[in-house]
Amino acid sequence: MIDSYSVFLKDVPSENSLYPTNFKTGIRFLSKKGSEFRKRAVLAFKEAGFPRFATRPLVVELTAYWRDKRKCDMANYHKAIGDALKAGGFIEDDWILLFRDQKFYYPGDEGRKLEKGVQGFIVQVSERER
Repeated sequence: MIDSYSVFLKDVPSENSLYPTNFKTGIRFLSKKGSEFRKRAVLAFKEAGFPRFATRPLVVELTAYWRDKRKCDMANYHKAIGDALKAGGFIEDDWILLFRDQKFYYPGDEGRKLEKGVQGFIVQVSERER
C-alpha cells in the first residue's frame, strides 16, 4: 500500500507573481506574496502530517478551485507548491515531483464545495507506483 498525504492550500500564487523580475537589474526575486504563501504552505504540510519523503519520484495530484471564470494555466502553480515542499524540508529537491492536474472547478460548477471567490488547490502527494 502506498501512503498518500493531502492538504488544501488557499490563495496559491502563480509563478508569475511568485518570482517577479526586477526590470532594472533583470533579476528574479521571491515576492512578499510568495514568501507569505510559502510560510502558510509549510505550516499546512506540517499540520497535515507530511513526512520527509525519500529521494524518489513523487506524484503530486492537484484539484484546482478557481476564484472566478477566467481561464488559468494550472502549470503556473506547480512551482509555488514544489518550492514550498522543498522549503519545508519535505523533499530534497523538486525535480522528483510528477504533477498530475486532476480536475478544476469554476464558481457555479456542480460539485464545487467552496464559496465563490476562494482560490486554492487540494494537493495530494504519494509515492509513484512501480
